[in-house]
Amino acid sequence: MLIYAEIGGLKAIVYSDAIQGILLLVVIWIIGLACLEMSGGLGQLMANIGTQNPDLLTLPGPKGLFSTQFLIGSAIAIVMIPVTQPQLTTRLIVMKDLSSVHKMTYAVGLFAILVILPTAFIGLYGALKYPDVSTSEFLSSALLFDQANPVAALAVVGLFAACLSTTNAQIFALGSELRSLLSGEDKTVMRYTKISLLVFSLVVLIFSIYMSDQLVLLARLSFTGTSVMAPLVLAAVIFENPPKVLMITCGLALLSVILSIASVIPAQIGGFNFDIVLYMVHGGLSVLIMVLHKK
Repeated sequence: MLIYAEIGGLKAIVYSDAIQGILLLVVIWIIGLACLEMSGGLGQLMANIGTQNPDLLTLPGPKGLFSTQFLIGSAIAIVMIPVTQPQLTTRLIVMKDLSSVHKMTYAVGLFAILVILPTAFIGLYGALKYPDVSTSEFLSSALLFDQANPVAALAVVGLFAACLSTTNAQIFALGSELRSLLSGEDKTVMRYTKISLLVFSLVVLIFSIYMSDQLVLLARLSFTGTSVMAPLVLAAVIFENPPKVLMITCGLALLSVILSIASVIPAQIGGFNFDIVLYMVHGGLSVLIMVLHKK
């Protein structure tokens, strides 16, 4: 994917995104409906889950993860994605006109909902049939071995499509960001950019290998880390001369997230989750700085 993105550029990524997105959407629904059928339908699946593990059908779940504070913190982090995730905004700003941008904005949200919905069917099916196995074993069984051969083959292609669609956009966005920060001759800038992308790709590969059972939580944590940079991005868009103090406050907020990962900062402060406290303090301070700032 690194080679593909560097050679093909944005236009190749746009075309491949369209093909991969359609393929992923079709495949995930085929597998989701197949899991429902093997479970006797949605009603029977929910009834069996309610008998075997009723905590899966209520909040905060069997492990107490989906608490009110966790869901609010996740919602804030996700809402900030269009502001802080360049691989998403790149897909929007390259449209040919403003009308297309508006359509694409709605389409991205709708597409995300349609892709995520059938994963609930797959997850409940796995919780019912494979309650005690690891995540990787459950996924390989539910997506491949329990499916008809043609569906399993489509699942492999769909999984590759999902990886490619995300990876190529992130590589291109990261390359664009790096190039905008570097100065000098084009050849030198491109050399540093390609080396940085290679290092980034290797780091992601290592994380995906060693944290395969916690990828969702890892993604949520990364969204939290990037969301605290939103005030900096918004200020750069709103003000002709943005308040420089936001660089310090956002940097401290990001450092706080890193320290919380390292357990230097406790997970809860005064009965509130750390991310909720961070959003309240950092968000309130950022709004105050912007209100007091003059253009």
